[in-house]
Amino acid sequence: MVVGRRFLTLVLAFAAMVLGIEGIRTAVDWWHGVLPAPTFVDYALLAGLPGIGWLWWRYLSPFRKACVCQTPLSPVAPACRAGPAKPASRGSHDRAPTGR
Repeated sequence: MVVGRRFLTLVLAFAAMVLGIEGIRTAVDWWHGVLPAPTFVDYALLAGLPGIGWLWWRYLSPFRKACVCQTPLSPVAPACRAGPAKPASRGSHDRAPTGR
């Protein structure tokens, strides 16, 4: 079950990447006036760019919050969601650093 889900995520990520790249290429051609006669596919790629970008960033990107690749490899390093951080003392916020 997990292998199927990972494979489906890989296929969707690849499809979103290809559509995003083709959409950006179409947008650049349209911006520079190189696109001679835009077709329905060109308009669909241009209109779908925000949705493809959101889909990529929210669900398929390695920079999303719930990504497994953001967990530290070292057991010494604390995890991001290991619990509430220890609050700093009030004195450390009010005083300027003193150095020699």
